[in-house]
Amino acid sequence: MAILSLEDQFTFYGSYHANPINIAIHLFGIPTIFFTSLVLGHSLHSTAFAAVPLFGAGSAPVEITSSFIFAALYATYFILLEPVAGCLYAPILLAAGHFSNVYYDTSPTATSTAGYFFVAAWIAQFIGHGVVFFAFLEILFFLGYRPALQRRLKNRIGVAVAEFRRKQAAEARKGS
Repeated sequence: MAILSLEDQFTFYGSYHANPINIAIHLFGIPTIFFTSLVLGHSLHSTAFAAVPLFGAGSAPVEITSSFIFAALYATYFILLEPVAGCLYAPILLAAGHFSNVYYDTSPTATSTAGYFFVAAWIAQFIGHGVVFFAFLEILFFLGYRPALQRRLKNRIGVAVAEFRRKQAAEARKGS
């Protein structure tokens, strides 16, 4: 499985996430885990490496913290994986990085609140199971984004799910 192959990555994701309830849980759980991870990351290192004015001199700065850099690295990976969808998703990830800084800096309970939501979202994931970018792609596909790619991915996922079920059935027959 190639790390920069959207089709390989999405097929892997889709093979384990073909259930609509599972997908619905991911649409809420994965962004929550991502954002709370950024907030909790401030506990390890909260000092800004730099501050960049968002809209020129005099505007509120974006602090370049380890959490913001982590969000930027994710954005970069997704742009490399699928340029159009990645560019559409990058502002969301960068905003999460920025607002994790703001939340951590302005709320005395940011770490504990983020911790509670982090645990709750992971519990939901154990019920459902998921990955950040692919949940976003599900939304884009629902909105009509790249239907040919969606069909190819669904076909590959169908083959992978059928193979997984075939192996499960073969193992069940061996065990009986």
